[in-house]
Amino acid sequence: MTLAVLFTLALLVIATVLLVAHPLSRPAPDVVDDGHEDLLAEREALLRALRDLDDQVDRGEQDADAVHAERSRLRGRAARVLAQLDALPPVPTRPNASVARPALLTLLVMAALVGVGALTVLPRWQLAGLSTGEAKAVQEVVQIPALRATATRTGTEASLLAWGRAAFAAGRYAEAAQAYASALKQNPQQPEALRRLGIYLVTQGDPKNVQQAFLLVRGAAQLAPKDPESQLFLGFALTHFGEDEAALKALQTYQKLDPSGRDADETITAIRTRLGQSTPGTRVYAASCASCHGPDGRGGIGPNLHLSNLTRAQAQDVILHGRGAMPAFPNLKGEELRGVLDLVMKWQAEP
Repeated sequence: MTLAVLFTLALLVIATVLLVAHPLSRPAPDVVDDGHEDLLAEREALLRALRDLDDQVDRGEQDADAVHAERSRLRGRAARVLAQLDALPPVPTRPNASVARPALLTLLVMAALVGVGALTVLPRWQLAGLSTGEAKAVQEVVQIPALRATATRTGTEASLLAWGRAAFAAGRYAEAAQAYASALKQNPQQPEALRRLGIYLVTQGDPKNVQQAFLLVRGAAQLAPKDPESQLFLGFALTHFGEDEAALKALQTYQKLDPSGRDADETITAIRTRLGQSTPGTRVYAASCASCHGPDGRGGIGPNLHLSNLTRAQAQDVILHGRGAMPAFPNLKGEELRGVLDLVMKWQAEP
């Protein structure tokens, strides 16, 4: 190990001692702030942002497909906040003075390990604080330049698809479209390239390209009908043309092919509302509950309501007063409250 590395590690350890030892040396209060209020505020802000997106789509101010990426980001963050809230202890306390010294020694050891790790395996250490999806997205972005260079140099279908996948996963849809268009020159019947290029062009809304773009998406669904993404993108494309019944069928097929997939939830709810397949209870559920529990109550970032075993009175209490990470809805009354309870009880009785 070089002198510079040893010096850097020594500075890290000294800084950690100074930062940790000072607060631990002071009298500890009985209770510490566990961040509960901050998490609650963030939860409300995220849920409000999700509802605002849905409202914008319902009012026609935003296209459902156009806000898909932002909705997915908000839901991912909301899921992490809800998990943190559920994990909080009821009365968190700080360690007393008798445990301060062992805690300090433990932190010193951890600091040394972090210092060594930061100097030896920095890329993995940087990704450790991210969720699996976020870490994968970062890795995809890092790989894009090399994949682009390889695809440009070789021009093979496999290299072009690898470049397109990385760009698509990173949200660089225009670059992904470029890669997939080149891949289709190699293989005009490549389903992934067809549907991803097609859905990108559909969402651009260019009248010159939109019909041809739809044909690409539909062709991909015909070539790979059992691929969940083929049915998902077909459903999205059909909603763009106002074909709600056909879109609903495609999106329900997507749900059967990928039961854990949540990408179609909001669109399905919006379609059912437009088709009039709604009651006061389902309208309230779609506006306030579906973003967490899914359009059919089968779970998302919130639990699966079909697996609940609450009585009607218990369910009403949870709805009105909240529980754990679930917010309260004290203003829900009358026909709307009865409708939501009827829906929950109906789902509990279903397999």
